[in-house]
Amino acid sequence: MPTRGQSILVDTPESLAQDKEKMGNYSPAAALCGWVYSKVNVWEDVRNRGYQQLWGEYWRMWRGKWSVQEINRLSERSKLIAPALAQAIEQTVSEIEEAIFSKEEWFDVAVETAKDMAQLAARDQLLDDLDKVNAADQIMEAVLNGAIFGTMVAKVNTALHTEHTPKRDPITYELLASTKKQVQVAIESIRPDEFIPDPVGKTIPQMLGCAHRVQRTMHHILEMCQEGIYDQAAIRNLFPTRRLKNSDVDIEDPMAINTTYESEQIDVIEYHGKVPARLLFEC
Repeated sequence: MPTRGQSILVDTPESLAQDKEKMGNYSPAAALCGWVYSKVNVWEDVRNRGYQQLWGEYWRMWRGKWSVQEINRLSERSKLIAPALAQAIEQTVSEIEEAIFSKEEWFDVAVETAKDMAQLAARDQLLDDLDKVNAADQIMEAVLNGAIFGTMVAKVNTALHTEHTPKRDPITYELLASTKKQVQVAIESIRPDEFIPDPVGKTIPQMLGCAHRVQRTMHHILEMCQEGIYDQAAIRNLFPTRRLKNSDVDIEDPMAINTTYESEQIDVIEYHGKVPARLLFEC
């Protein structure tokens, strides 16, 4: 019996076969990713409605850049951005930097007896490890973000790093490369427009979760997959994309415009928080 143009509403053997083929490629992890993605998008919309315009204004005032959005009345012609705010921010940040990093040992341990000398060795080793990952630069970048935007966010990353050191062969005296696996703990400064918190919670323990959303280059993601930090099975699903919307703090920045339309990049969302237990069990 003909369906008279309504065959799209009827399940046919051909349509059922297509649906079965699509469901055959379904991964349980896709449901977990979809749940996280939906939550992060809602939280990001709430954050942008409250702070995105203000953050853009703070950034332009610090950089001394004039924008049409700064006009308060139609008769206004002045495009001057007074440098007083930028000077105050730079002076405050420099004072904080001097207070923290004025000494070579910018943190210390209490040593009272000779038995505590091991703590000094541990302190020196920790200072050396933090210097390898440029922890001081990331801390000061977070302080600068806090002075500009009013929000200071930093993330602690732990990764297994391969350290290459030269070593001379005791027999042939040939200089060889020696490799050693070492756990590195690094500090990463996060701009507030890249941090997406749960808007309901006031503190991190109260939140359902939070996310770090950032754009990375394609080759960087592939390297992370090869090192085992990201899932290697996801390589076949990776492809570079171009953002259709410029969501940077300064949307008129030439670098932001080029990154939006020209660069091959991947939108990365790192979620930290709770998820439904059933989704974890399926994975």
